[in-house]
Amino acid sequence: MKRFLLVALLLANANYARSLGVGETAPEFELPSLLPDREDLTISKTRGIITYLDFWASWCGPCNISFPEMIELKDEFKNQPVEVIAISVDKKRELARRFLGRHRINFKVAIDVTGNTAEAFDVPGMPTSFIIDSKGKIYSEHEGFRKGDMKKIREKIKTLLIADQT
Repeated sequence: MKRFLLVALLLANANYARSLGVGETAPEFELPSLLPDREDLTISKTRGIITYLDFWASWCGPCNISFPEMIELKDEFKNQPVEVIAISVDKKRELARRFLGRHRINFKVAIDVTGNTAEAFDVPGMPTSFIIDSKGKIYSEHEGFRKGDMKKIREKIKTLLIADQT
């Protein structure tokens, strides 16, 4: 019984400690690009535009589904103030690069080998994505990925684009 209460207390505190959420300012980060000849990525460089920020890993099954969708998302909004950034949480760059080699990447990709950025965003699992508005506030969070999820994400981005025009 004591063990059960201890586990319940730890779980309750873990959920309580999670503070980052919708309406919060996205944490600042500076991460190295995984793509050749690209500059380091920071969230501050995306102020003034809408950002789709995706945390992923090479071992993540749903990430294989989300990457082609992110490529289409970037293509769809290429002439709009929308940025797509994917951050790998792989500990080894080679694993992430091998994963990227299976896709024709048209968006920015960084790596977070320390896990500090994923921790700052309170990432609960892989993949987890955030839509960040043009003011740098988290507009929505999406955990996991299944076919059809990108339709909802597109609608949220379109809503923000309309709001920014008014």
